Amino acid sequence: MKLKNILFAGIFAFTLFTRCSSGSEQSQNSDSTTARTGIQIYEKYCTNCHGAKGDLGLSGAKDLSQSSLSAPLIIQQVKFGKGAMVPYEGILSAEEIQQVADYTLSLQK
Repeated sequence: MKLKNILFAGIFAFTLFTRCSSGSEQSQNSDSTTARTGIQIYEKYCTNCHGAKGDLGLSGAKDLSQSSLSAPLIIQQVKFGKGAMVPYEGILSAEEIQQVADYTLSLQK
């Protein structure tokens, strides 16, 4: 009976470990895809004013490298625009807005 419990615990631990490790690989792949997509969206819609590094400042665009905005505030500004910045809510999906917000966070120093 004791051996049976130890064997069961070992199989359970092994199964749990293999599921967690494969989930982490999927998560890393998903994060990599999200980052790549965020960069692509940023390059397409944002670089004209903000520049590749976020510090261009054309047309009154804020220096994103000096920004301290949180993700929810970035999302709000991307959705609804601010100043000369157009609102992207009807142009980008909610997922794309999240991806570009995540990318712009990476530009902050």
